[in-house]
Amino acid sequence: MRLTREAAAAIDAARLEGRITEGSRVRLLDAPPMLEDELLQRVLLLAKAYGWRTAHFRPARTASGWRTAVGGDGVGFTDLVLVRERVVWIELKSQTGVQSPDQKEWAAALLAAGEEYYLWRPSDLGTIIQQALEKP
Repeated sequence: MRLTREAAAAIDAARLEGRITEGSRVRLLDAPPMLEDELLQRVLLLAKAYGWRTAHFRPARTASGWRTAVGGDGVGFTDLVLVRERVVWIELKSQTGVQSPDQKEWAAALLAAGEEYYLWRPSDLGTIIQQALEKP
């Protein structure tokens, strides 16, 4: 797959920061411990580099704490939805993060419907995540 000019610039920037190295394909170096939001930013960068359309719904701080405005059965909805030749549903967690019961229900429903669903952690950077994003 040919990278866009924007994606190539993002990869060059990551290379200068020492986050990727040369090889037959872009490889992320071993990921240091990171928060879920840091993982999200790296996955979004990689997804854009490989030509994916991305959707992430950010929570907002309210007087009652952090909330994401959702209706229906939206509680526990996946962190990311990626679209290219296929649709991919992704839940992101820190290395020690645990899925909520609602997130597990979404995972089960998506898998039962034959959808492509992943639970990714920082240790998946450079291997599982890149392989899934490269796959046509």
